[in-house]
Amino acid sequence: KALAEQRTTAVQSHLEELQLQWEGLKQDHALQLTDLTQQLGRVQQTAVDLQGELDAERHQVSELRSQQAADRDLAQSALKTVKLRAQENSERDLATLSTLQETVRALCEEV
Repeated sequence: KALAEQRTTAVQSHLEELQLQWEGLKQDHALQLTDLTQQLGRVQQTAVDLQGELDAERHQVSELRSQQAADRDLAQSALKTVKLRAQENSERDLATLSTLQETVRALCEEV
């Protein structure tokens, strides 16, 4: 009987030790889960922040492309205007030169 009580006490002691270890493991795992959950939250927030930055940069690139297209159109329009004015000036200069030539001929004939 004493041997059975000794064994029962040893088994109970071992069971209590296992229960304490189990509680310790549960607490460790709960802490790890809390830590991992916090890390996941930070990673998710970083992903949201980065997506926001990416969206802002995409918007800026779109605006820059639109401005570039507008600048290109303006430059092409200005070039056409300059070419047209140059042609008009050239034609006017040729007409003036022709008039001067006629005037010089007329003066030469009078002399």
